Amino acid sequence: TPSEWQIARGDDSRLPSGGRFAWVKVELTSDGYDRAHVEQVQLATTSPSYLEHLPPIYGMDDDGTLEHLLGLFQGELSDMEWLLDAMHRRFDPLQAPPDALPWLATWVAWTQPARASEAERRALLSEAHRLHEDRGTARGIRDAVERHTGIRPAIVASHEARRLWVLGQSTLGLETGLMAALPDGAILPDPSAAPVVGQITVGQAEPRPKAEFGAPLFSDTAHLFSVIVPAGAIADNAQFDLLRDVVAAEKPAHTDAHVCAIEPMMRVGFQARIGVDSIVAGPPAPMVLESRLGLYTTLGDDPEAPARVGRATIGESFSLGRATTHATGLVHRKTIGDIT
Repeated sequence: TPSEWQIARGDDSRLPSGGRFAWVKVELTSDGYDRAHVEQVQLATTSPSYLEHLPPIYGMDDDGTLEHLLGLFQGELSDMEWLLDAMHRRFDPLQAPPDALPWLATWVAWTQPARASEAERRALLSEAHRLHEDRGTARGIRDAVERHTGIRPAIVASHEARRLWVLGQSTLGLETGLMAALPDGAILPDPSAAPVVGQITVGQAEPRPKAEFGAPLFSDTAHLFSVIVPAGAIADNAQFDLLRDVVAAEKPAHTDAHVCAIEPMMRVGFQARIGVDSIVAGPPAPMVLESRLGLYTTLGDDPEAPARVGRATIGESFSLGRATTHATGLVHRKTIGDIT
C-alpha cells in the first residue's frame, strides 16, 4: 500500500530492499531566466543476484562487496541471458525476428521466394514440412514455379502424348514412327537367313535382358515431362532463367524436364492441346452495317471455284471429306483435294 512506501535519498544510494515497484518523481524549478529540463533519469533495480546461485556460506555476514563484484559480471551477461530466455522464439516462424528468417529456413532446407513478403515467408516456413511432401510431384512443381515467378504452369508427361499404333487406323508419318532400336536388343541372326545391313551397330547394340524387353519403344518418352507456360506471361530472360532453375531444383533427379514458352500459334499434332496451349474459338460474330470490308468481312467466292490456301476457311468455304447434300439443295463446300 502507499503508506508502506519509503522515500529514498536523492544521492546514488541503494533503494530499500523488499519492494517490487518504484515510482520516480522529478520536480523541475526555474529561476525565470532559463528553462528547466531533464538530461537523464536512470533507475537501476536489484535483479536476482548471482549470489543466490552460490553456496549459502558466501552470503553470510556479507557487507555487499561480493554482490557488487558479481553484479559487474551480471551486467555484462544479462543480455546473453535474455537471448537464451527468448531462444525458443527464434525457432518459431511466426515470432522470429525478420533477420532470423533466412537462418531458420536453412534448418528445414527451404528456399524462400525473392518476391515473397515477410508475412508470406513466415507462412511458407510454417508449412515447409507439408510442402516438402509435394516435392517431385506435378502439383509440387506447379506450386514452386508459381511461388517464385507468379506463373502457374501446365505440366504434361511425355507418355501421355505417346500415340498408340492401331492397324488400319494409324496414319504413317503422323501416328507412327521408326523405332530407335530393336525391342529385344541385338539378336544373333539365323545363319541360314539373308544378312541385313544397318540393323545392328557394332559396339552399341547388345542382347538385352528379359526384364528390359521392349524398353527401346518407350525410352524416348520415359521419365520426361514438359513444363508449359504462356510466353506472354514471361517478363524477361531473367524470369525465364529463374523458372528453369526452379524446375531443375524441384523435379525428381531421374527425370528430364523441358520448359516450353508457348507462342500464339497452333500446330496440330505438335503443339495443339485444347485448354493448355490452344483455345477453340466460337462462331464468328454476325455482320453489322458498321463492318468494314476487308477487315471484318470478305466478299463471297464462286461456289464452284477451288478453295485457295490462305483464303479458305474450314467449315465455311470447304470441309474435310466429301460434299454433302441436304434437302434444301447442295451444300457448296470443297473437299481437301480441291484446295489449290
